[in-house]
Amino acid sequence: MLNKKIIIIDQSSRKQQEQIVLSEDCLVFELIDQESQLKQKLKTEIIIKDNVLVDYVFVLNQQGSLFSEARVIKLGINSVLHNYYFYLQSPAELSLNQYLDSHSHLEHQVFVYLNNDLHFSLQENNNFLYPAGEGSIKIITLADDRARINYFSDLLIKKAAINTEARLEMEAFIWSKEAKVNLTPGLSVEPNQVKASHAAKISHLSPEQSFYLQNRALTEAQIKKLIWQSLLDKLTVKINHPEIKNRLDNLLNKIKFYEQNS
Repeated sequence: MLNKKIIIIDQSSRKQQEQIVLSEDCLVFELIDQESQLKQKLKTEIIIKDNVLVDYVFVLNQQGSLFSEARVIKLGINSVLHNYYFYLQSPAELSLNQYLDSHSHLEHQVFVYLNNDLHFSLQENNNFLYPAGEGSIKIITLADDRARINYFSDLLIKKAAINTEARLEMEAFIWSKEAKVNLTPGLSVEPNQVKASHAAKISHLSPEQSFYLQNRALTEAQIKKLIWQSLLDKLTVKINHPEIKNRLDNLLNKIKFYEQNS
């Protein structure tokens, strides 16, 4: 990742309908924050050419107003895409369709954090179209206060996509009684010669766990921070470019945690 071309996507000149073509190995950093002021529904198409390796870091931290986007990603033959998507404290209505050509490889890692009364909804379709594609999709969601998260993710393996290997893992962490998370993994397989699986898990911070940690002189906010950091480390460990890692760390460190009764 250190020697790749760096592409920073500037949201100040963002069009409502945008096409991004990546024709050489690169690291892309895309940030949508409060300064972006994107209010219309966006349509984004990302095309990765044959034999290209891309690391793509996407951060949504717009907060306030609802963010809406329909995003399409197309992987060429023998291409590799490592996605690192962070949706932070932002109400959103999203769709994401990813299409894999033959011998392409997708690692799609997502972290969603929502609090207050915010609502987040995402419909994700991972389409394996041709032979020997590989996909690893890992979704982590974290809900606090009265937040609502609905995440639908499907593996769709088409008839021509023999020898495909794909796995979908979804995990939710719920920090309050009022927060709600709905994880819906889906799997549709047309050919026989594939390896595919999906799973979903929901965890709560129990009163016993909270009591145990608080007895070790940790406040509720500190406990949340520790859990948050351990979950993020699973995603950020592979982002080793100093400039991009520093940008991401600065954004993540601005997230504050509070006691439930504050």
